[in-house]
Amino acid sequence: MRIAIFISSHGFGHAARATAIAEALSKRIPNLQFDLLTAVPEWFFKSAHIQFDYHYLDCDPGLKQTNPFDVDLQGSAYALNRLLPFDQIQIKTIAKRLNERRCRLILCDVAVFGIAVAKIARLPSVLVENFTWDWIYHALSPRLPILGHYADILAPLIPQADLHIQTQPVCSPDSRALTVPPVSREPRTERQTTRERLGIDAKKHLIFITLGGVAHDHPYLQHLIDQPGPYYFLVAGAESANRIAHNVHILPAQSTYFHPDLVHSADLVIGKAGYSTLSEVFHAGTRFAYFCRQNNPEMAALVTFLNHTVPGVELDMKTYAHACWLQQLPDLLSLPQADRTGMNNGAEPTADAISSLLQHH
Repeated sequence: MRIAIFISSHGFGHAARATAIAEALSKRIPNLQFDLLTAVPEWFFKSAHIQFDYHYLDCDPGLKQTNPFDVDLQGSAYALNRLLPFDQIQIKTIAKRLNERRCRLILCDVAVFGIAVAKIARLPSVLVENFTWDWIYHALSPRLPILGHYADILAPLIPQADLHIQTQPVCSPDSRALTVPPVSREPRTERQTTRERLGIDAKKHLIFITLGGVAHDHPYLQHLIDQPGPYYFLVAGAESANRIAHNVHILPAQSTYFHPDLVHSADLVIGKAGYSTLSEVFHAGTRFAYFCRQNNPEMAALVTFLNHTVPGVELDMKTYAHACWLQQLPDLLSLPQADRTGMNNGAEPTADAISSLLQHH
């Protein structure tokens, strides 16, 4: 059986969520094959326990980011102008290709282009989201009115999905949608094994710093090196893997370490409040100190969820570069970890609902 997945290339969070769902589906359906249509680089999916063919497709730019925290609204509008309205010839060509490959269903992580393809291909479609781009663009339109126009183009496609799944924390709840817990990729390595592989002394606190899939600088590295105390800092998102000091290890985005394993092995995660990191921290029960993206409509739902469910605090964005947040480490590490025993990963009910839809088509 083949399923096509259209994935937004806005960061790696959508790809991580889609991968978690694909892995859950693969446990339920023998010999399941996926066609991945996305601009997320192919290497991201190499660690997934799924069988797939990769097709580069820039069908969902989302928002253009200048760094992990700031958005280029004008650049986003230029990208949307090239994309919208969707090219009907391209939609028909892709629909024909998916029919030739005998795809049975189209799954979309926010990328509603896939819903348009499903209609032409006469295939059932599934939309998975915790926000939709029309909602984001409408919220940002007071700052750049043209975004409201692009929101109006995308909005009609959303109710056309045969199955609509919203993953907590949800930004704009839809009573007709199935709501599931946070979706996260499952860790694969025991906490102690990961720490031993990293060469971390058992007496050290592992502090994992991760800011998602957007390239960025690390202006605070010298502060980490100079930080006294029983701390070992693991920093994701560098250009290469390198242990730069006895207590600081930097990793590239394309790392041999599986991101959920690092989250589960950490005593504290410091990072950007983004969907995939939030989901991984939530399921690990790990303490989380986070920076928020200013003027981002998604933040309110994420922060509300974090405040109620995750041990941690919001950090002042002004302290990011010069690492004043290091002074808070003792207090942060004194917070109790959360016990997630018996907690259901949202990928499971999502895969159940998709499997049920397939049985009825």
